[in-house]
Amino acid sequence: KIAGRPARFPAGIRAMLQKQTIMRKVWAGCLILALGAVASTSLSAFRMSRQKGALVSINAATGLLRNHMEADMGHDAIRAEVVSIVASRQTGAIDAAQSAADLSERLEDFEKHMAVTASVSDAPAVIAARRAAEPAFRAYVQTGRDIAAQAAAGTVPDDARLRQFQALFEQL
Repeated sequence: KIAGRPARFPAGIRAMLQKQTIMRKVWAGCLILALGAVASTSLSAFRMSRQKGALVSINAATGLLRNHMEADMGHDAIRAEVVSIVASRQTGAIDAAQSAADLSERLEDFEKHMAVTASVSDAPAVIAARRAAEPAFRAYVQTGRDIAAQAAAGTVPDDARLRQFQALFEQL
């Protein structure tokens, strides 16, 4: 007890504090504050690095989703070009040769988008889905190229070829 009051610190610490000068106490307080600031800053830096890593992952996933969305829209546009080629045999208002050129261009874009998906290495579900779709993807692109070549040569593919294309379209 000090002057009738209960001691706030254990005897050893109380004795040490009583022997300290005011200046030493101020320096000790500053040291404690500095250590707290260093610890706080270190923890914040660690958390920021984790957030940065998470942001990089989110950006990669967003880019992959955008690429997939564009591939899906291209997939639909390829079908539209094939429909235009088929419709060209019914009317002269649709240029089969231009539709064939557009189909070839869309097939190239589709392949580029699918190549991005094929290059993914850190998403097992995406890798598995891409591998499972590979045979249908290759057959779809080749069938589309065959249809474009026929249309460019002035012929329209027969119904069997168009049914094959439609089945591949639906499979993808």
